[in-house]
This record gives sequence, structure tokens and C-alpha cells, in this order.
Amino acid sequence: MTPAGPVLHPDLSVLDFLIGTWEGAGSGSYPGSEPFEYAEELTFAHEGKPLLAYAMRTWRSAESQPSHSERGFWRCRHSVHLDAVVAHATGHVEVSVGTVDTTSVELRSTSVIGWRGAKEVLAISRKIWLEGDVLTDSLGMQAVGHELQDHVVAKLRRR
Repeated sequence: MTPAGPVLHPDLSVLDFLIGTWEGAGSGSYPGSEPFEYAEELTFAHEGKPLLAYAMRTWRSAESQPSHSERGFWRCRHSVHLDAVVAHATGHVEVSVGTVDTTSVELRSTSVIGWRGAKEVLAISRKIWLEGDVLTDSLGMQAVGHELQDHVVAKLRRR
């Protein structure tokens, strides 16, 4: 008999709507590059500790070619304050703070650090919200001399 999964830590109860694996399609653009379409898989998991494990990967829809991936941890304090640390496959590490509401989260980076030779990224913002059974994942970026602006957005459904 397999034991039941861990109980969600009470600090994460407000993030319960995110837990699971989500998949769908998205589109993106940024100055200096052509608009593009992609597919996304977003996973939020927990092990009973006061942290959510976050994983995201994308691939170009037409070629099924890997495009981007991120891994990190999110924590929630006092049912409204959200903190995140995320490592990007591009060689960037993002530390973000934000808020959580009943079906949405907003995060904005307090720092973004890149490894040697990484593209300049100065800020990242995230908005994720649930409407019905669709989770929208939106990311903004301030990079390579441009102001903070929308970069990618995907519409996802729980798998």
C-alpha cells in the first residue's frame, strides 16, 4: 500500500489553487526579436514543508524543440506575502516578492543576477491567475536596454 501524499503545509493553503501540472499554449514578443508561439508546462508541487516547488518548461510549438526552463521555490507568509527564488536555464537567478489573492499571484523581482556572458536582465514581473479552469501565466521583463514590459503569456489547463 502506497502512503498518501504529504498534507499541504498551512502556510501554503492560499496557494492551493496552483498545485498540480498545467499545460497549454502561449505567445511572446520582445523588442529586437520576432513574435513567437510556444507550448508550456507549469508545475507546482509540495512535500509538506512551507515551500512550493516550482518548475516551468517551454518548447516551440511547431518544432517541439525545447525553448526555456525554470526551477525554484515559492513561500507564502501571513497568507498574503509571497517570496520566490527561481533559477532560469539562461543563467539567471531571480529573487522576487509579491502578493497572493484567492485565485491570483503577482511577483516582481528584487534582484536578477546572471552568470558570465548572460544577456542583461534587470527585472522580471509575473502575474498568474485562475479564471474558471484556465490558468494564465504572464511574464514581463526589463532587459537589454528596454523598460519592463510584457514578454510572454500562456493559457494553461490542469493536466
